[in-house]
Amino acid sequence: MKLKLKRNLTNTQRITQYMNEHPLNQAFVMEAMGRYAKAVVADKVRLVESMQNSPVSGEAWVASAEAWVADVKGTTDTQRITQYMNEHPHNQAVVMEAMGRYAKTKYKYERPY
Repeated sequence: MKLKLKRNLTNTQRITQYMNEHPLNQAFVMEAMGRYAKAVVADKVRLVESMQNSPVSGEAWVASAEAWVADVKGTTDTQRITQYMNEHPHNQAVVMEAMGRYAKTKYKYERPY
């Protein structure tokens, strides 16, 4: 199944569109986010140190992952992803990074950075 995503969409719109295309896409996004967020939280000290010279704050990156792991109850997967991405711009980057890494690893664990 090859998806054609529209150009000029925000990250939130792109992920929401992708998730609404097929129920398995929702499972894919949720699994990718769960694995990536847990990996970031598990190695947060090293991650923050490795991002010292990055344009993205390591602390903000870890905080985004921790917010995901904390869980948002009572929402559908699409609502949860959309709510999470709208909370902070770093969260959009975390979702896009998680999706890319999860797709590339073909369901294998990979270091988050």
